[in-house]
Amino acid sequence: DANRTHSPGMAAPGSSQQGAFKVDTVVVPGDFIAFPEDQTESVTLGTGVARHGTGVTATKAGILRSQGSGALFVDNSQRRYIPTLGDFVVGTVVERHVENYRVDVGSARPAVLDSLAFEGATKRNKPNIKAGSLVYARVTSADRDIEAELSCTDPESRRGWMTGDSVFGELQGGLPFEVSLGLARLLLDPNNEILPAIGRRIAFEVAVGANGRVWVKCGSPGETVIVRAAIRTAAGQTAAQIEKAVVQMQRQLSTGDD
Repeated sequence: DANRTHSPGMAAPGSSQQGAFKVDTVVVPGDFIAFPEDQTESVTLGTGVARHGTGVTATKAGILRSQGSGALFVDNSQRRYIPTLGDFVVGTVVERHVENYRVDVGSARPAVLDSLAFEGATKRNKPNIKAGSLVYARVTSADRDIEAELSCTDPESRRGWMTGDSVFGELQGGLPFEVSLGLARLLLDPNNEILPAIGRRIAFEVAVGANGRVWVKCGSPGETVIVRAAIRTAAGQTAAQIEKAVVQMQRQLSTGDD
């Protein structure tokens, strides 16, 4: 599994650091995060970390995090998103061309989405996405010197774009909003309790981008507002606190409708 990660161990002999830098501890640029030599290549690196010899080095100051799906990254107050291979992103189509789309994902330059990068798409049968539309995609190529490349194909499900059941693709209806990059990473962790806690009270669809953009779709505008508010204020709260907050907002909404 290319997305596996492993817990950091002791610093390698000869490194500039004396001990281990574990997940959820503060790191600064240059801190060495050691892994067994045969495991280093299996770690997926996110923002704020880079490969260095037999281990990984922090390139930004912040808290070292390990996402449930496998990425190791540094969580800090960074505002501008830097595309990273494997990231899921919510973007806005800003230009459409015959062979591709230019998509704003919040980075320094637009990303490129090939018009055939949709499951089952052909030259005669492919999506026709208008400028201004939202798409959910994954980063398939990321380099500081060139535009990032996106794809709406899903290697795991292989559901065609015409079925409407594909994980990636155009996001229709719903409400997009922004959160911090740190909260976005937290929401993407399969072990996070935020989305399940909200889902126990309100049914909703959601697409979370590592670029700090979230899209939600509910059965009513009022429920959509509640879900957005619950997500934005969820950091640091327990599942019980999140669920309680949702119930309170539902009561307020119900009272207002009377």
